[in-house]
Amino acid sequence: MKIGCHLPMFGPIGTRHSVLTFARRMEALGYDSLWASDHVVIPHRIASRYPYSPTGKFPLAPEVPFLEPLTTLALVAGVTERVQLGTSILVLPHRNPVLAAKMAATIDHLSEGRLVLGVGVGWMREEIELLGGNYDRRGAWSDEALTVMRACWHDARAAHHGSSSPSTRSASSPSPPAATSRS
Repeated sequence: MKIGCHLPMFGPIGTRHSVLTFARRMEALGYDSLWASDHVVIPHRIASRYPYSPTGKFPLAPEVPFLEPLTTLALVAGVTERVQLGTSILVLPHRNPVLAAKMAATIDHLSEGRLVLGVGVGWMREEIELLGGNYDRRGAWSDEALTVMRACWHDARAAHHGSSSPSTRSASSPSPPAATSRS
């Protein structure tokens, strides 16, 4: 069995000092993984039902600081050597898939293959729409985004035709170490 824990990335403990101290200590204690969750913005009015609470109410106020997960994991990658680094989960409709693929590949490359990229479609309509996504199409959009991301990681001349990114041939290097070994 492997044991992981969530990084202190929101609220008053979501500081550089807290994240670094916590990450170093958890690795020293033998934890297997450190995880970061994803909210880019917290709207002032949320009608969407929060699926992880009996009341359906999201537990954080809009004013509560919430660190961005990929940036936070990049910081943690620089101060750890062994522990896996994961997103629990990265909400795909929040981001351009080519940029998300590049950021994830960079973290995986610099951490020597320690990134575990957990992805999902998201639950908060208000946040997805505020970031330009179509909530009702988020599942299909996320499937397409994963296709784009995999193409970026596996194909030196990646091309994709779809609504989640422009159609163009391009190279995105480095690839995640695991992607190049599976190619």
